[in-house]
Amino acid sequence: MNDEIKMKVPLHIPDYEYIPVVIALGLLAFIPLTLIDHLYRSIWTYLSVVLIMSMILIVVHLRSYYEIIINNNEIIVKKALFKDLKIPVDKIEGISDFNNTLHKYRKPYFLILGLMVLIVAVMNVRDGLESIEKYGFYEATNVPAVFFIPLMFLIILYASYRMSHYPKAIKVKADPGFIDLYPENEEKYLLLKDKLDSLLR
Repeated sequence: MNDEIKMKVPLHIPDYEYIPVVIALGLLAFIPLTLIDHLYRSIWTYLSVVLIMSMILIVVHLRSYYEIIINNNEIIVKKALFKDLKIPVDKIEGISDFNNTLHKYRKPYFLILGLMVLIVAVMNVRDGLESIEKYGFYEATNVPAVFFIPLMFLIILYASYRMSHYPKAIKVKADPGFIDLYPENEEKYLLLKDKLDSLLR
């Protein structure tokens, strides 16, 4: 009998596909495009910067949306943009639980990060408005760019919030790498832990 669990659950894995994409988009947005947009602004350079920055935010946001499938033969992590990660049972080295520090320290963590988002947003918007007032549209900072860092902080804040609901998390050690699962409630935790433990019996 091959009982299968399919679940959308916040998780963390070393992901070597997203990182080069984000770095490449970042270099494209902040070096050539931003420079060109500042020196020779047109509607196309302006929109290109906005598009690339939006793509970075979307990629980072989607990185926190995984679906995990566990059957008797393998663990599959389904990704939104890239190929699935498949871990055969014989590559699993251990299953353990650990205390979710995001849950334990969620109040100070989210208070500090929330204040950082607010401060950065206010400072960036203020600087952007002053730049437009002083230099005009064609010489000022690309307006949507002032929202990039605050939005990035908000995405990180939301991803952390999704991982902070339950005091226990689950680590899957594999060859190579690992998966840290952050179930949102006790029902999901017990279901995942029982199924994962059964793979090593």
